[in-house]
Amino acid sequence: MKQRVLTASVLLIVALACLFATSPLPVGVLSVVAALICLSELAAITCSPWAWAGGVIACGLAALAWSNPIAAAPGFLALTMLGIAGTYIATRQSVLGGILAGGWVVGPFASILYLHGRGAGSQPWQWSAPVFLALAPLWVGDSAAIFVGRAIGKHPLLPKVSPKKTVEGAAANLVGCILAAVGLGALLGEPLALSAAAGLAAGVFGQAGDLFESYIKRRAGVKDSGTILPGHGGLLDRVDSLLFTAPVVVVLLAAAGR
Repeated sequence: MKQRVLTASVLLIVALACLFATSPLPVGVLSVVAALICLSELAAITCSPWAWAGGVIACGLAALAWSNPIAAAPGFLALTMLGIAGTYIATRQSVLGGILAGGWVVGPFASILYLHGRGAGSQPWQWSAPVFLALAPLWVGDSAAIFVGRAIGKHPLLPKVSPKKTVEGAAANLVGCILAAVGLGALLGEPLALSAAAGLAAGVFGQAGDLFESYIKRRAGVKDSGTILPGHGGLLDRVDSLLFTAPVVVVLLAAAGR
C-alpha cells in the first residue's frame, strides 16, 4: 500500500507540475510519452503490433479533427469509441482490431491536450483550464473508492472482472466525482449543471474504463498491463479511467459552448 501511495503521489506531482508550467510544452511532452507507453502496453496485452500502426493513423485523424473546432469533440469521442471496440476485438488476434485499438489511447490524450489549450485568456496553462474538469474528479473519486471500499465495502461489484471492487466503493467514487466537479466548477465559474454532468461522466465512465481494462486483461490472461509503475503495474492500469472520461468531458463542454 505504501509503495502504491508513493507512486501515485509522484505521478500527481509530475502531472501538476506540467499542467501549471508557464508553457504548454511540458503537457504536450508528457502526453506524448504517456501515449507511447500506453500504446506499447496495449500492443503487448493484445499481442498485436498493429496497435502501433493504429496509433499513427489515429494521430492523423485526431489532427484533422483538431483543425476543425466543430469536429474536434465528436471526432475525439468517435476515435476513442472505435479504439475501445478495436481493443476488444484485438484480444482475439484480429489485425483490424489491433489497428483500431490505437484510437483508445490517442483519442483521450488528444482530448486532454485540447482541453488544456482552451484555458482562460492568453495562458491556457493556468489553473482555470477546463482540463481539470476531466482530471480532478477522477483523482477524488478514485481516492474515495479506495478508502470507502476498504472501510465498509462488502458487496462485490463485478467479481469476475475485478474481484476487489465493491458496490460501496463504486458509490463513493460516483459521489466523490460529482462533488469534486461541482466544487471545481464553482471555482472555474462553470454552470452548476455542466459541472455536475462532468462529475457524473467521471464517476460513470471512469469506472467503466477501469472495468473495461480489467476485462481486457482477463481476456488476455495478464494481471497488469506492464511493470513501469511500482505498486500499480503499467501506465495503462493507472490511466484507464481517464481514457474513457476525457473525450466525454470534451463533448459536454463543447455542447455547452465552453
